[in-house]
Amino acid sequence: MKKALVLLIAAMFVLAGCSSENTGKKETLQSESQTERQPSRNSDELASHVPAISPVEQERKAVYWSINEVRHLSELEQFMERIGQGLKDRLRIETTSKEGNPYVLDLRYDGEHIIITANVNSSERLYDNIVVSRRFNRHYKGEFIEYWAVSDNGNGRKELLLQIRPGLEEISP
Repeated sequence: MKKALVLLIAAMFVLAGCSSENTGKKETLQSESQTERQPSRNSDELASHVPAISPVEQERKAVYWSINEVRHLSELEQFMERIGQGLKDRLRIETTSKEGNPYVLDLRYDGEHIIITANVNSSERLYDNIVVSRRFNRHYKGEFIEYWAVSDNGNGRKELLLQIRPGLEEISP
């Protein structure tokens, strides 16, 4: 019985010693992680080193179009103006397929080309300009206004970006 009591006390000393070693390690780890979280500079210093956001990087509203509405068309017109000025810019155009699935075009102008990617096809397509065309439709008894990304190299490649049906331009903001 004395042997069992001695073994029990020895085991308790060993366990007590191990737990105090771990406690010390935890305290060391906590103090190190707390010092890592503390910034080395004050917030005023950090703010002075953050570059100003350029107009290219500012958040834009996505252009949305459907058969019934067009929203934020002015964003596309501003994008076209920036292309004319040779300024880099980005724009998102959203619509839906006939089945109701979302279709998103991301346009990026790099100062030389308009690079388009879509959510259904991630391959990049390069174009040189955006043109606006009008075409008469007998069924709607009026003109469609269409915005196309086109290539200037004469291959005739173009991609429809947005289409406004007759009478819709008066309805949409």
